[in-house]
Amino acid sequence: MVVALSALLMLAACGGSSAPDARQLLAASQAAMQKVHSYHFNLKVEHPGSGATLVIQSADGDLLVPDRLQANAGALVLGSLVQVKIIVVGGQQYMTDPITGRWQTINGLPDPRVLSDSRTGIAALLGQIRNPSTPSESSIDGVACWNITGKLDAAYLRGLLGDQTRAGSLLDAAVWIGKNDQLPHQIRLTGVAADGDTSQTVRTLKLSKFNETITISAPAV
Repeated sequence: MVVALSALLMLAACGGSSAPDARQLLAASQAAMQKVHSYHFNLKVEHPGSGATLVIQSADGDLLVPDRLQANAGALVLGSLVQVKIIVVGGQQYMTDPITGRWQTINGLPDPRVLSDSRTGIAALLGQIRNPSTPSESSIDGVACWNITGKLDAAYLRGLLGDQTRAGSLLDAAVWIGKNDQLPHQIRLTGVAADGDTSQTVRTLKLSKFNETITISAPAV
């Protein structure tokens, strides 16, 4: 009897955190993301397409809901990689000249208004993952997470890619949702999302520092 009881206790200890339902977890993460008013992001793109004049290959910065974004970015401009700063305030987009460092107006940057919109942004993306897998335990930068994989229509990357987006193209999607906060801590998308992409193109978006106080202002041009 004592041996059997010990075995049951060991099984309970090992299996105490059974995986939640994937669709319920994605819905909870979608709801949690809709309440976020700011976050830090880190975007990395491997093997990006070359179908546009300006292609963001990496970016590290902040987004303030609903319409402000700032980042240090690595951008492909006419095929050459340059390091620039970008700021978006409402419908106005700014980038530093890679040679002079002076601010200039530009088009084609990620649109924070679309990324913040519950119908088109990151929250919407979470709600549109098809055929989600059973969540598995994982972690991102020390944060305990549930990992879910599935498929996603590239149309939901319009906030990141703008008019380059290849709507209708299905991407391999993987998301990491925090066990304690239900927020998405990483999203990885593989496949053709924009003109020039290949099946080897991978976009990895990390999110952190949710709801911290930040200020983003338009630069002097």
